Amino acid sequence: MDYRKPKVLIVGASGFLGFQLAMHLKERYCVVGSFFSHQVQSPNIQFFPTALKEITFFENWVRSQAPDYVINAAGLTNREIAKEQPKLADAVNIVLPVTIATLATKVKAKFFHLSCAEIYDGIKGNYEETDNAYSLNHEFGKQKIAAESYIRAQTMESTVVRFGKVIGIGLPSRLNYFDKLRSQMAKGQAVEASKVKTYSYISIYSFLNAMDELLAHHVPGKHRLYHLGGVSLTEYDFVMGYHKLLGMDEKMVMPPAKESEKRNISLKSGLFESHFPGWKAETQNMLYANILRELSPGVGIKKWQKILQIP
Repeated sequence: MDYRKPKVLIVGASGFLGFQLAMHLKERYCVVGSFFSHQVQSPNIQFFPTALKEITFFENWVRSQAPDYVINAAGLTNREIAKEQPKLADAVNIVLPVTIATLATKVKAKFFHLSCAEIYDGIKGNYEETDNAYSLNHEFGKQKIAAESYIRAQTMESTVVRFGKVIGIGLPSRLNYFDKLRSQMAKGQAVEASKVKTYSYISIYSFLNAMDELLAHHVPGKHRLYHLGGVSLTEYDFVMGYHKLLGMDEKMVMPPAKESEKRNISLKSGLFESHFPGWKAETQNMLYANILRELSPGVGIKKWQKILQIP
């Protein structure tokens, strides 16, 4: 009997989340990925270069792959580039997701779009999927909510996943927030961390487990929207907690000399937990345990749960 693994196509597979997803899924799925300017390679995964200007080629390539699932993990998150090149930012953060969603509909693939908490104004925090207090000043957030709206309007089905800060090791060629934090700490440098910006922090394990649930289980409905929350912390509390965890000098953590206005864009994940009982939002201790688990491969999570006294 010829057994065919389900195929997952990941757009933006050279980014932190896209590459982590590809590596995580490759044993159970046939994984193919596309990248734009940053080339990546890995055994058992086919990566293909593409370009925003070559939409016709991209569409033909998607059709030839015949995926069962399409995940859009692409996004222009660099605020400076987005400000200097607004047309490029719109193309990547709005036009591209809608194009991919439309292609997924044409090839009858389930479509997943990775979005973010920054769509919200940040006044109250702990946002649910029904909240519509969207940001009118944050350009990146405005682009992400626009993409979500167009996807719902122009496609037959979709799943949008919003989350806050995902903590994990990035690619050697593209350091992420956590990589830079670790580098500063290793060099004994002071770390600036805001006391007025609150996020939902989740580990890469929590994020990947959530995507496992979404791919494995069918959820009724035309367009599905989920929040992946975690522990809500100010940036200062998260960084301070990590310093304490490693026994580092806590005096090296300090707020910026001048703080911006208070902003809380934490998310509530009750809807996701009710639909997928196998997934639970992390506690603060479990977040740190999963961070240690990634930093010490082969040791396992149980040791860290015991050390941190997690039941």
